[in-house]
Amino acid sequence: MKDIVKYKQFFDDGRDDRESENFQQFHFKDLNFEIRETPISFFRSDFREVKMERVLFMGNEFERADFMDSYLTDSTFTRVHFGTDFINVYFNNVKFIDTQFDKCTFLRCVFNSCEFKGGHIIDSTVQNCTYISSKLDRIEFKENTFEDIEFDKSTFFSIDLANMTAKDFRFRNCTFSDLKIDPDYLGSYLIDGDFFNNIKFEYRGKQIELFKEKEQILEALIRLWQKSSRFYELFNLLILYRKFSGSQGDLREYFKQIIVRLDKIQHPSIRSYNLSSIIKALNFYLNSNLLQIREYFDLIRAFEQIIDPYKDFTEFGLFKAFYNQFEKNLIEFPQKGEDLVVKAVFELKEKEGLELIFEEWLDEVENFFIKQKLFDGVKLYNKVSVERGSIIITILGSLSFILFIIRQIVTLKSKVARERSANKFVTLCFTDLANSLKEAKTTSEKAELAKVYIAISSKDQADLVEKSISQISKKLGSPEEFIKNLDVFL
Repeated sequence: MKDIVKYKQFFDDGRDDRESENFQQFHFKDLNFEIRETPISFFRSDFREVKMERVLFMGNEFERADFMDSYLTDSTFTRVHFGTDFINVYFNNVKFIDTQFDKCTFLRCVFNSCEFKGGHIIDSTVQNCTYISSKLDRIEFKENTFEDIEFDKSTFFSIDLANMTAKDFRFRNCTFSDLKIDPDYLGSYLIDGDFFNNIKFEYRGKQIELFKEKEQILEALIRLWQKSSRFYELFNLLILYRKFSGSQGDLREYFKQIIVRLDKIQHPSIRSYNLSSIIKALNFYLNSNLLQIREYFDLIRAFEQIIDPYKDFTEFGLFKAFYNQFEKNLIEFPQKGEDLVVKAVFELKEKEGLELIFEEWLDEVENFFIKQKLFDGVKLYNKVSVERGSIIITILGSLSFILFIIRQIVTLKSKVARERSANKFVTLCFTDLANSLKEAKTTSEKAELAKVYIAISSKDQADLVEKSISQISKKLGSPEEFIKNLDVFL
């Protein structure tokens, strides 16, 4: 595939001083700076939108250089010094050997199959970055701030994170050997896979030997956070305790107590951080299979009661977007929701013959899913009752099947009113975000609302079945022609 950016080729002209040069949109390819007697200095140079492939650096200076929207692959930095800002940089198969990072900033960077061996990272800030299949080996960390970091299938060997700020980490199937952490940040770590083996706790320079079993330190932290406003961390510790103790404890009652206390918090930053972090934790542990779908529903139904679309607008958008993605996954993998029974109440428009048309439409949809082998069995729903007059039909069916039905209505851009149900079944019956647009007063408020609304609405397409379902609708008429209202209950 051709590059969108037309790069300028970098040529090594033999100069040792390449300081303050503009290398924007340059292509560094198949270069070996290791063989030079005097290392090149790139002090204060501009590497925005640069592309580096198969480049070997040794002893080079990158103090006050800038890397932004750059791509580095199959390259090695040995005994190089960085005092650099890295923003939106993708590192693929890059090695950093005895490299020194001083007062650096890493923001929204991705490290895929990278290796950090030796050297140090000091007085630097790393935020919203991802490490995939990467290795961190005997690096000195000191006086840094690492926050909102994801580690996926990565390896830690002789790493000390206890003498710096290291919070809001997500570990997915990582390997640890002699890792030191500050227990004060443990509650902010989302963990999928083994963790406590070969982990040491150190607080203010002193190693903690009080806890021989991992459950003991979790229990101690839970007792501490029960008396604080660290609601997200308390919830996370309860999940971790259940995971590592092997217990089958019910989280729902604890969770409701946490939510009740959180709802009383009016401090905007404390409230926002805890709300958004709990949303991320719910989805992380659902995808890690540490929460069952039924349990997940129970927790989010309790949680959404405190979400105020006006006061907690950012978190409301995040909550709905995450849940929308969960709906989409249930549709793509219907067996996940096959065993969850849902009640759907359809109110049809008052017109003779619509009841029969509606039932024929449901049967056609059901037959399509069975023929496509999206579900096992021969019956995906059962009609429970029919109330005359307004023609209200209640059916019971698997969650995934009901989601297919609802997505069909959404796909056809139906005008069906989906009222927020008494049990607040999240997006299936959520008050439409468009109502907030009508009530927004300032232009900036409307712009922000529209941005989130468009982002959320764009995910409402069930591509897997859209074409076939549309054919069914052409045959029998689209649902919007005969459904007046719809409500769904778990």
